[in-house]
Amino acid sequence: MDNEVVVEYQLEKSDATKVFRHCLPPSFKIQYFIPVFLILVGTYLAVIGGGLFVLIFGFVYVTYVILLMWWAPRRGWNKSPIYFKGQRRMVASDEGVVFSSTTEEIKRSWVTFERSDEWSDYYFLRGARNRVAGIIPKRSFTSPQIEAQFRALLRAHTDASLLAEPTPDGLDA
Repeated sequence: MDNEVVVEYQLEKSDATKVFRHCLPPSFKIQYFIPVFLILVGTYLAVIGGGLFVLIFGFVYVTYVILLMWWAPRRGWNKSPIYFKGQRRMVASDEGVVFSSTTEEIKRSWVTFERSDEWSDYYFLRGARNRVAGIIPKRSFTSPQIEAQFRALLRAHTDASLLAEPTPDGLDA
């Protein structure tokens, strides 16, 4: 295959926790604002005579969100199967994407991935309901040409949301 991109990488604990925190469904992200709202309403009600329960519940909710967003990703990484932590290989071509490790090989056609996103350090392949189905660290690309070839595949086969590509002189377009 002449339009094939092969990269090898290993996800680290910092990758997993960062990605988990920021790849939650949009409906979940409202949980950041609920405790703040409850604390404000509880404070107002406590001042005018009542609402202490709402204020206390707001602080309990803040604790819950902090635990969920900071502690849970670390615990998930520590309990994740060994194949998630090991060396990974991704082969992307016009036919689809193959993710492999020492214990498994997963082949998917591009139809599986409705969207793709780019962050400063990662590419994401997203499947049904916008769930992350593949994480590719940018550090795994050995040259700008290989990364550009991968970006072209993403544009051709997914609804790609990519950052601006740098121009040859290093300035953003």
